[in-house]
Parts: sequence; C-alpha cells; structure tokens
Amino acid sequence: MKSRGDVKMRHTRDGLRFPQTLGHWVGGVLILALVLTLSLLYLAQPSAAKRARTCYDKLLAGLTSEFNGRGYDVLSPGCSADYPMAYAMIASASAIMYQNTRKDSYLYDAIRNADWLVDNADLDQEGLIGWGVPIEVTSGEVSYPASHEYTITMTFVVQSLLDVVDAIERYRESHQVLSLTAKRDGYREVAKAAVAVVIDKKCFNEYPQGQVAFWYSCTPTDASYEATNIIAMMAGVLQRISHYVDESDLAATWCSFADGAVRFLLVKAKQEAQGTLYWDYRLDGTVRCYRQDLVHTGYTAWGLLFYSEFGGNLAGDIPLERITRSFAEYSCSETYPLIRFVDRKGSARLWGAAFQLAVLARANCQADFVQDAFSRALELRNEDGLFSFAYDNNSVYVRAEAATLLALSEYYRYLTRCDNPKLGRGSESS
Repeated sequence: MKSRGDVKMRHTRDGLRFPQTLGHWVGGVLILALVLTLSLLYLAQPSAAKRARTCYDKLLAGLTSEFNGRGYDVLSPGCSADYPMAYAMIASASAIMYQNTRKDSYLYDAIRNADWLVDNADLDQEGLIGWGVPIEVTSGEVSYPASHEYTITMTFVVQSLLDVVDAIERYRESHQVLSLTAKRDGYREVAKAAVAVVIDKKCFNEYPQGQVAFWYSCTPTDASYEATNIIAMMAGVLQRISHYVDESDLAATWCSFADGAVRFLLVKAKQEAQGTLYWDYRLDGTVRCYRQDLVHTGYTAWGLLFYSEFGGNLAGDIPLERITRSFAEYSCSETYPLIRFVDRKGSARLWGAAFQLAVLARANCQADFVQDAFSRALELRNEDGLFSFAYDNNSVYVRAEAATLLALSEYYRYLTRCDNPKLGRGSESS
C-alpha cells in the first residue's frame, strides 16, 4: 500500500517518467513563470547603446539650445560665456552621433556648432585664425588676453571641423545629393588655415634627431612652455589633416612635424614598474614637472591615438596598450571613483572621467575596462541629466559637459560598432 506522500508516475511515449502530484506540477509552473519573468525583465531593459544615447540626448538638451557652447566654466564660475572648446567638442560629438545613427538632427547640431566656430575664428581681431577662452587668464608671470589663441583649443576645433566634414560626406553619400559642398569645403579650409598659423609662425622648438615640441601658444614667451598634451594633440591633428589636403608637399611637411612631435614624446616618456607608460605635465624642466593629471593623460593618449589611426610613420613605436593601462592607476582610491592625480589623490574632474572613457572607447579596449570607465563617469550624473564637475563639486561647467558629450558619442560608437568582437548585448538599431 502506498502512502499519500508517494508520487504517482506515468509512462510517456518515449518511456520517460514524470511526477503527477499536484505539488510537483505547481512547482514546475512557478519555476517556468520565474524564468519567463526574468527573461521579460531582461528584454525590457534598455541596451547599453540605448542607455548611452539617452544620456547623450538628455545632456545635450540641458545645454543652451541655440548656443551649445555657452555657459559657466571653472574659469568663470559666475559669468556665462561662449567657450570655443565647448562648441568644438559638441560639434565633434554630434558629427559622430550622426555617423552612427543617420539621424539628421545630429548633423544639424554639428553644423550649427561648426558654423559658430568658423564665424568666430578671430575673436581677438588680430588677423590670425585661432580660438581661446573668453576671459583674460594669468599663468605665472604671463597674462593672456581674452580670446588669445591657444594651441590646445585650436587642436580641438580642427578635429571638430574635420569630424563635421566626414559627417557631411556621409550625408551626401546616403542621400545621393551634392548639397553642403560649400560648407564642407569651408570647414576644411578654416581647419587648414588654423594649423598653418602654428607652423608658419614657427610656434615650436626643434631638437636633434628631428624632435619637435609645440608651444602652449604662439606668444614668444611660451617657447619655454612645452606641455605634453599639447604636443601629442598637435601630432594627432597634423597627421589627420594631412589626409584632407590636396597639396602633397604640404601633407608631407605636416606629417613630418607630426613625426617629430611623437619622437619628442617617446624620448620623454616614463615607465612604471608594472610597465605602464606616462608623462610629466611639462617637459621643459620647469618646477611644474609633475605627473599629468587624469584629463591631460587623456588628451595625450587622444592625440597619439589619432596619430596612429591616420597612419603616422612612427605609429608602430607607440605602445598604446601600455598607455591606456595607465588609466587604471586613477581608480585606486577608496574615497572617490576616480582621482585627479595618481600621487596626490583628490577627486577627478568631469573632463578627466570623460576623456578616460573617450580614449578607451575609441581605442576599442576590453569591454569590462570601457564599461567600468562609463560607470565611473556616470556617478557624476545628476537627476536632470547634466553632470557635476567633480565627485565633491556639484557645479555644472560647459566645457566639462561638452567633453562628456564627446565621450558618450565615442562610447555609443564603440557599442554599436558592427565589427566589434568584444561586445555582447549592446547594440541598438537606429
């Protein structure tokens, strides 16, 4: 005789046996329901790409609609002004987003910001094409007037104009039209003219073995101001723009200067015990020769990355993997998700977190490394979609927000890159 707890069994067509007690059937149904629920929740979650795009769109919407590069800044926390570097990074970001979504509104954003840069290419009215910041800046014993041309700002603007040129070309191909030709050519000419100012005015120092160090600006007193990130950014810009000029001799000359800048940086590079590569902020023997902070590490890697992407002759000598690995040293803190200085700690600033993400995404680094960079940057995001300037500073500054847009666009491109073997569930259809 069987007790009430015994399980009744029945034979199936293939001979398998299944329990027939009510309790077992209920348990099976509950397990099936749980599996289905978890599957639906997973599918309902936005993909990583959609999340990045949502962050991008909400951040851009939070900036001044007509003048995206206008706002407060760490240089002028109490006064809203137009910052060319912000316009440039937003133009680049919008161009990248257009190329990866084919959404025309992104192209219109890119063109609007690029137009502002072209229309305001000589704000100090000295007759030279260049861009700076809208206020007077004093550094040590040197004072720079408002809208003084800075080399670093010029590199961001030139990159942005070339990004928009590429976006317009993609638009012309996909729409099979010849429109925007004049605008495209205009951007290219302004970019060439801006680079020519630095080369023609000889705003650089030359050293043996063909080494070149570009100045902080074309002010003669800046001949002794050799900043690592500026030299790297110039290498990237010169190598890239050589592909946008028709004059072969000019292209060769600019490539030669790019090579010289890379030679200089490789000689000055330092190495940690674990093999990572880094540089001091300045390379001219001044008292400010401390290790670069996070954002300038990002700028340096950014410039070298572009130099390599566009076929620099010394690209094979640049250990990009060892450079990108150095970013991990800025996350070794129990106080902040990212620190500004490896040796002096303190909260990283937003644009440092942003450029870490931008570099790692553009360099197509390992997914967990890139995702971690995104998560650390995202911890600075506010409820309104804008980002705080630092983990301990809730101020919102337009250049840092623009850097974040650029980072998000690179992250979005990384996630949606169809030939990216490092991605799992991340892409979205536009």
